[in-house]
Amino acid sequence: MSNSWLTPGRLVVGGTFALVAVVVLYVLASLWGIRQGYAEHIDRVEPRTARLLGVQEREEDLAAAFTRANAQLAELAYPANGDTAMTAAAMQQSVRNVMTEAGFTVSGSQILPERREGDLLELRLDVTAVGSIDALAQTLDDLRAARPLVIIESVTIKPGRVRRSSDGTPRAGEDRRPLSARFKMVSLRMLK
Repeated sequence: MSNSWLTPGRLVVGGTFALVAVVVLYVLASLWGIRQGYAEHIDRVEPRTARLLGVQEREEDLAAAFTRANAQLAELAYPANGDTAMTAAAMQQSVRNVMTEAGFTVSGSQILPERREGDLLELRLDVTAVGSIDALAQTLDDLRAARPLVIIESVTIKPGRVRRSSDGTPRAGEDRRPLSARFKMVSLRMLK
C-alpha cells in the first residue's frame, strides 16, 4: 500500500501552512508579550496618576494649609530679612532679658556658629546663669511662651554655693537652694 496522499506537492503545501502557522503564532506571542509589558506599566502608573489627581482635587485645601503653615512658621521663626549676626544678637538679648526677669543672674552668654537645615538657619546660643530653682522654673515657663520660639537643646544644672555667715547659718535673704545652669538653645531663622 502506498501513501498516495503524501505527495511532494502536498508536503510543500503542508510545510508552507505549518511555516505560516509558526510565524503567526510567533507574531501573536510577541504581541501578547508587548501587551503584557504595557499592562504592567499601566498598573505601575495608575496609582501615581490617582495620587496626582487627588492632589489636584485638593489643591485649594493644600494651598490653605500651606498658607497656615507659613503663618505659623513666621510666628515661630525669625524672618529672612536682616543680617544673621544682628538676628542672633537680638535672640541673645531676648533670652538674657527673659532670664533676668525670671530672677537669674546671667554670668555669660555666647552666640555659637549657626547651622543650615534646609530653608532654615539654626541660631545657636550658650548661656550660663546663676539663680534659684524658682528662677529656673520661671525661665523655663517664659522661654516656652517666647516668640520667636526658643528651643532648649540641653540644660546642665549644678548646685550653687550657699554663702554662710560667721556662725555657719545661711545669710539672711540668701536662697538656700542656689544653682548654676548652663543652657544650650536654638532659634530658627527663615532663609527665604
